Amino acid sequence: MDSSAYSFTAFAGVPAVEFSFTEEDRVYPFLHTKEDTYENLHKTLRGRLPAVAQAVAQLTGQLLIRLSRDHLLPLDFGRYGDVVLRHIGNFNEFSGDLKARGLTLQWVYSARGDYIRAAEKLRKEIYSSEQSDERLMRMYNVRIMRVRSRSLPPPSGRGPVPGPGVLKLRFRCLLGVLYGRSYGVHKPARLEDPTCPFRRLRQVEFYFLSQYVSPADSPFRHIFLGQGDHTLGALLDHLRMLRSDGSKANSSGLGFQESRFRRQLALLTWTLQGAANALSGDVWNIDNNF
Repeated sequence: MDSSAYSFTAFAGVPAVEFSFTEEDRVYPFLHTKEDTYENLHKTLRGRLPAVAQAVAQLTGQLLIRLSRDHLLPLDFGRYGDVVLRHIGNFNEFSGDLKARGLTLQWVYSARGDYIRAAEKLRKEIYSSEQSDERLMRMYNVRIMRVRSRSLPPPSGRGPVPGPGVLKLRFRCLLGVLYGRSYGVHKPARLEDPTCPFRRLRQVEFYFLSQYVSPADSPFRHIFLGQGDHTLGALLDHLRMLRSDGSKANSSGLGFQESRFRRQLALLTWTLQGAANALSGDVWNIDNNF
């Protein structure tokens, strides 16, 4: 969150990579000032700027090679089905408590099943396709990237924010620029072309970020790794209140609230179902009966 581009990338859902070189005994006082010049940076690095630039180029080159090696994006889109199952498995112990209140988690199980089926269908389509077909690979990559989430870690999972005594050089690149051939694009793509994957950048890390909370209020919108009322963890914490001291919790307003639970469950289910639908492809190609 200390990145100057964080507000843009978090709100727009643009995938980005940021890496840095740090020195514990050095401080760079010119960041975000008019004094942040080539000369001052070169001086702070004690004449090592060419060597640092070479290291940056080599690391960026490794990223480019990894992202442009294959026609198909190397993303395991099916693993989220196991992640969902691992989370909702913790809900089973509360099934009796929910049933007594006329509630059920069937919606979540149904959405998870739809996602698993969509992932398996896409995997079979890919394996039975000719990977030299660039246009077909591009279509598959678009479907994969629609559901690949932006895994924003919570604040506790981030590295330390640079402070006094730390020199931190940060370099940033948008993955939309790096993916290139991985998207199946071997020539300059026109953004107005509906098949152009860069047109989908806002959807790249879209479907596992809750669309029902504001990025300004809840910057960590990921339903698995985020923080807030929209996450699977928050739903589980709310369920645990069913077995807390009911009278004391209700009097303080911190007990189980059925209306709030229904809202959490509905929004979470819609998010999961949206990811499943995105993985299935265009609506006119889906065989499910509506």
